[in-house]
Amino acid sequence: MESDLKLIQECGFNSFEDVVKRINELVNIMRIGRAKAEKNLQRFSNQAKEFLKLGQKDKAKKELTKKKKREEKIKSFDTQFNIILEKIKEVKNSTQMVQVLNATKYCNNLLLAELSEKETGEPTEGMKEYQDLLENDKEITKYLETIVKSKRPEKVKPSIPQPNQFNNNNININQNINISDNDLALIQKCGFNSFGDVITKINGLLNSMTIGRNLAEKDIENNVNQAKNLLREGKKDEAKNELRKKKVKEERIKSIDTMFISINEKMSQLKSSKQIIEILNDVKNCNNLVIEGLSQNEGDGEIGNIKEYQILVENNNEISKYLDIINSSGNNSQQQGINNNNNVNPYNDITFPSDSY
Repeated sequence: MESDLKLIQECGFNSFEDVVKRINELVNIMRIGRAKAEKNLQRFSNQAKEFLKLGQKDKAKKELTKKKKREEKIKSFDTQFNIILEKIKEVKNSTQMVQVLNATKYCNNLLLAELSEKETGEPTEGMKEYQDLLENDKEITKYLETIVKSKRPEKVKPSIPQPNQFNNNNININQNINISDNDLALIQKCGFNSFGDVITKINGLLNSMTIGRNLAEKDIENNVNQAKNLLREGKKDEAKNELRKKKVKEERIKSIDTMFISINEKMSQLKSSKQIIEILNDVKNCNNLVIEGLSQNEGDGEIGNIKEYQILVENNNEISKYLDIINSSGNNSQQQGINNNNNVNPYNDITFPSDSY
């Protein structure tokens, strides 16, 4: 379409072949970051060995538990990465481009979190892999903002999204839209009687995510205040670190907002169970991003006691339930196992650098 061509030209591309080529280049940078993240896992094994030598079995076990959690995060990355590799082949219009860019940004953010100073203890300024991933994020964000602004300028506002932004009245969908018998049977297994019911449920999930998103954004002010206090004490490096934290949080909020708009657009075009799978995966990714934002809030004590956090965890469980039902029904074989890392080989069709092992 001419409008799509004009849109990608605003992003600096002359064809969708150029788009695919550039996304593949971004993906290759992520491969290197992923290898670095896995290599860093060795530190937990080394620390566990040291504790065992000292007879401190509980501490050794704790280190191995940390390693296991990090391994699960890498598995999650690999599964999402697999999806990106498949979707890249299908990028022939701006809608598909947005979907792949959102998935790529999410995976890129997973790696940034794993390679952050908080996780590795290594300053990110001197870590090439981290800096490259940071540049990835900036570039992907630039493309997404360009596309969203061009396609839906009325939706792009600097203000905080309000919970009622995703009210069902905003979704132009016919509750009685023609639905195949297979699709109807499938969503009924999930507890829905129409695509309208599905939209209503997803809207509810988005509303709770918006509340969590706003809480995460509110916390950014803590970093600003902390930086000011540190500057008064003459601690410039520590103040700079607080401002870096602030920047990371702001970028995460931007990612969430972009994903909100993309999900909202997909829901307005919902016509099949295959699209439900795509939307649910996007909602789950966005929900995890909000959880990540809340988990890094300053001064909240035990994050697990925060009501908004618990609601988001329940969101995740509910979305996983729907995806498990759909996947187990075999409605779309290409999507089976997306959210079941234990039954999927996340390395299928992926050749990571050999030095990562």
